[in-house]
This record gives sequence, C-alpha cells and structure tokens, in this order.
Amino acid sequence: MTFLQSFPLNYARPILIGIAAAFCSQIATATPTAPQPHFDPRSYGAKAGGWATKHLAQLGWSTTKCRRISLLIFACAVLPVAAVSILPLWPTVFLIGLAGGAHAAWAATLFTTVSDLFPKRAVASVIGLGGFLGSLAGMVFPVVCGRLLDSMGSFGYAILFGWCSVAYLVSFAINALLCPRFEQVKFGVQS
Repeated sequence: MTFLQSFPLNYARPILIGIAAAFCSQIATATPTAPQPHFDPRSYGAKAGGWATKHLAQLGWSTTKCRRISLLIFACAVLPVAAVSILPLWPTVFLIGLAGGAHAAWAATLFTTVSDLFPKRAVASVIGLGGFLGSLAGMVFPVVCGRLLDSMGSFGYAILFGWCSVAYLVSFAINALLCPRFEQVKFGVQS
C-alpha cells in the first residue's frame, strides 16, 4: 500500500475511532422522540478563551498578562494528549476532546492579540496572512505525518501526539520572544 493510499486512514485513525465510538453510543441510546444532546468541546473551548481573558482583565490585570496567562493555561491543557497512543478508547476520546477545546480557546485568544497589536485597518490583513501561512503548514503537515507513519509504523502515532502536545508551548515561547508586550504597533503614517 502506498503512502497516498494509506494516508487518510493512518492520519485520522485515532480521531475516527473516537468519533465512531461516540456515534455508536449515541445511536444505541437514541429514541425517535428524544433529541440527543450535542457536546462539541471546541465551542466550549472558544467560549472559555474569551471568558478567561475577560475575567482576568476584570481583576485588573494588564492585557499582556491576561493574554499570556490564558495562552499558557490552554497550551498546558493540550499536554495530556501525548498519552493517547497508550490509553484505552474512552480516555483517548476525552483527551482528544480536551485538546480540541484547548485549541479553540487558544485560537480565540490568539486572534484577539492581533487587534491588540495592530490598528483597525491592518487587522484583517494580518489575520489573512496568518491564515494563509497556517494553510500552507496545514498542507505540509499531513505529508510529514504520512511519511512518519509509513516509516515508523504505529510508533509514529506516539511521536505525532507527543509533538502535538508540546507544539502549543513551543508556539507560546516563540510568541513571548517575538512580542514581549501586547501594545499597538506604531506605523510611520497615521490615518
């Protein structure tokens, strides 16, 4: 089996197992008249991202401190995902859900830093450029994952989840080095 033939299954296997188990559980307990509750950790994570920084700001913390502490908490919430390759199914589903929620909280908080740093007229351009670069990385990462899984077998999952668990902390450190304070950038021409 070539890399391209095995890629979709190898890359998404842990997530698909969790989704399939959750779906089968919902079908088994569903009745025609009772709607099933929907729980999406990403929606709660995004709300938590906004709530955390707002709550810290209401305590009188500076914008930089609010954003940094929130980003650090969300980065640490992803750390347990390193263990999913050795855990049973339901703890794996829970930890991947936690990581998804933490990612949404991280993204919500990170997007607001752009409006802290840049004037209104530049916010959309900066977010668009960030989205473009993220999309490029999103095209390369699956190829790297597939090659890693082809060469390492199932141990490749441990490497991938290990990397994903620390990627947010690495990003946090790079963000802190490149932008020590969340203050508006001063451009030469003001409109």
